[in-house]
Amino acid sequence: MPWKPKLLLLIASVVLAEALTFGQDKGRVIVTDKEGDSVASDSDDGQIVKVKIKDELIVTLPVTPATGDVWHARHYEGLKETDKTHFELVEKGKPGARSMQVFQFSVEKKGKYILLLFTLDHGDELKRVCTFKLDARE
Repeated sequence: MPWKPKLLLLIASVVLAEALTFGQDKGRVIVTDKEGDSVASDSDDGQIVKVKIKDELIVTLPVTPATGDVWHARHYEGLKETDKTHFELVEKGKPGARSMQVFQFSVEKKGKYILLLFTLDHGDELKRVCTFKLDARE
C-alpha cells in the first residue's frame, strides 16, 4: 500500500508546520505596569505610548521556546532593564508547551524612547516586529 507513507508524511508535515508557528503570530504582545494595568498591546504597534518616569513596564510576549523562536528587545537610553528575561509556562507539563517571555523595564528619565521587540526566523530574517514609541513624562 504505497499511499500510507505519503499520508504519514503529509500528517507529519502539517503537525510540524503548526508546531513551528504555534504561539508566534497567534498571541498578543502586552505591556503592563507594575500593578498589572494595561499600558499598551500589539494593537499600539508603532504608536506613541505615554508613560511616567519611574514606571515599571512588564512586557509579555507569546513564544514557544522549543522551536528556537524567541523574542529579542532593543531599548535605548532612558529605559533600564530591571530583571532578567524569563519564561513562564502557559501549558504546564506538555513538551514544547507554549510560554510567555517576559521583559521588565524601568523608565529612568524624561524623554522620547523606542522599545523594539522582534523575533527572527532560522535564517536570521525578521519574522515579527513590535515597536513602541514611549513618551516619558513626569
